[in-house]
Amino acid sequence: MLDDRVFVPCGNSNNQAVVYDPTGSTPIAIPGEAGWTNAALLVSGEVLVTNDSGDAALFDPRSMSFVATQSSPMARAGAVAHPLTDGRV
Repeated sequence: MLDDRVFVPCGNSNNQAVVYDPTGSTPIAIPGEAGWTNAALLVSGEVLVTNDSGDAALFDPRSMSFVATQSSPMARAGAVAHPLTDGRV
């Protein structure tokens, strides 16, 4: 993330994600239904997360919460999201 913390999406657990702080602080688990398999940092500081079903959400590091966003019209297995220089992913 923009502040050097590391966002890890959880594909197989009881948490949506874990946020690690390189300063040694205790990792923060974001509870909820898991299943995110991909994450991409956006220029806004938010993290776009997706899963193999095409669902998507934005993670806001300020509120440590997810907001649903436009999903893909089709499922895709093993896809990777990359931010482009113009802000699109």
